[in-house]
Amino acid sequence: PALRDAATTVLLVTRYREADDDTLARAAAAAGADGLLVNALPTGPSQAAGLAEADRLASLLGLPLLAALPQDRLLSAPLVDAMARAIDGELGGDAGLWGEAAEWLQVGPISAHGGIDHFSRYPDKSVITRNDKVDVALAALDAEPLCLILSGGAPNLPYIAQRAEQEQFALITTPLDTPQAVDRIGALYGHAPFAGDRKLRRAADLVAACPDLLAALGAAAASSA
Repeated sequence: PALRDAATTVLLVTRYREADDDTLARAAAAAGADGLLVNALPTGPSQAAGLAEADRLASLLGLPLLAALPQDRLLSAPLVDAMARAIDGELGGDAGLWGEAAEWLQVGPISAHGGIDHFSRYPDKSVITRNDKVDVALAALDAEPLCLILSGGAPNLPYIAQRAEQEQFALITTPLDTPQAVDRIGALYGHAPFAGDRKLRRAADLVAACPDLLAALGAAAASSA
């Protein structure tokens, strides 16, 4: 039987190219779906192909396409505490940020020369650098990262840890070297939970850009009132 009643609006939600046509058709029929939402569509040069695929699915299923949401780096990014666990790290700094995520993981340069330009490329980031590159770590902090990751052990200067206690950034110290830590953190992308205020705000912004979806949600809310 359909998983609904007369006052319910049912949306079929699928990740881009995650399920085959038959699986989606069975799910739509079983749920009595009223509309389709496709998320994690590619961006850049592949965006047009992704939108065409979403339209094809909607036509195949006989459902209106209410939203085609792009793949989003922040929603795919791991939380600070998950990164710490993955790299056997010790957490410090602002505990309120341990359950948050940043879009980018940026590796510090060889030297602090040009560090400001290097770190300004990505405004929403966590930064990883070796614990003995204090000048690079300080340049990274000037760019206000969400999290500073120091590889190779504890910071050589307590000044870094002191700043982490006083300023709004998370600090992770890991015994792993930088390549090992980057490999482990990279494996977390795309498998991260939906958690934290930053991800919630980003998801709300994405939904707000989809008027058809908002109209469907509004109609559902009105019918259940």
